[in-house]
Amino acid sequence: MSNETSILLYLLSFILVVFIYDKSYKVNRKYRSILKWISLSLLLLLAGMRKNVGTDYLGYINGFYLPMKSYSIFESFSKEYLFLLIVKVAIIFDNYKILFFLLNLITLYFITKALEKSFIKYKSLAFSIYIFIFYLETWNIMRQHICIAIFLYSIDYIYGKKLTHFTIFIIIGSFIHKSILIVYPFYFIYNFLLKNNKNKKEKKIIIILFYLISFICLLNYVNIIKILGKIIPFFQKYKLYIVYNFSSNLIILLKLFLLTIVLPFRRKLIKLNKKNNLLVLFIITDFLLTLLGFYNIYVKRISSYFYVYYILIIPQFLELFPKYNLCLKILIYIVVIILCLLQYYILGFAEVIPYQV
Repeated sequence: MSNETSILLYLLSFILVVFIYDKSYKVNRKYRSILKWISLSLLLLLAGMRKNVGTDYLGYINGFYLPMKSYSIFESFSKEYLFLLIVKVAIIFDNYKILFFLLNLITLYFITKALEKSFIKYKSLAFSIYIFIFYLETWNIMRQHICIAIFLYSIDYIYGKKLTHFTIFIIIGSFIHKSILIVYPFYFIYNFLLKNNKNKKEKKIIIILFYLISFICLLNYVNIIKILGKIIPFFQKYKLYIVYNFSSNLIILLKLFLLTIVLPFRRKLIKLNKKNNLLVLFIITDFLLTLLGFYNIYVKRISSYFYVYYILIIPQFLELFPKYNLCLKILIYIVVIILCLLQYYILGFAEVIPYQV
């Protein structure tokens, strides 16, 4: 399939998926789930039928699927047992495409459930942004994208001060990809610092110290991983992610652009809903981690946990400016389609073009 045909296939598929998903909110509750699963099945078909599409495609086959045919879950070099269990299910069916189907299914399940539980009004618009901007990325670093979806789902437990529930889901996520553990402190940052109006100066100092310590650790990531690799064999595999990348990255321009749009309206967003206080913190964290991502790819990947929260922030601009509701909605759709073309067709992100089965 040619590059032009591939991007056309993606765009038409996404438009159809978004159209059906949007209609699900306008029908009787009895038929809502049916329409949602019809829309998701189109995405799952694309993900499951692909062949050698995506940067990590062969990596998952040669690095996990084929080796796990010879090992039990607990004999593997990896301690992410829940992910290995998913691999074993695919092996039972003797088809590696089942693995990609299952991983995508889990990701989409948590994304849709997270949006259903979210406090935002325009849920279908949030879903649309996710599909056009983020979905094709889920075909790579698939384990981490499941964890990103789990984190998005679990944010409701941060807002509700349900530490036990939040902890359980983070632990579950850690058995798929341990990187999810980095989001755990944000429960305490929100509930004991951001949510509490007392001692504002002390709160700012603590948050600044948290970021400084975190960034110092991330900047020294290479040395820390080397030391941990000598002590704990599990960390040896993370040496593969030690990549110095000082070249310019166009994604940072996009994030800078988005940040300059959101930050001037920070107070209005928080006034609209106090929960936005945490979301604003997330997108600032994302931008700072993206800057650090110039030094190694692993730090850049961590930023994805926070970048995804734009899907909850952007739709709220329709509530901030209700007079321009329709114009803003059209503009957002135009922008996300352009970004989809830019990322995957022009710049070749995620290596999802050309598509082939």
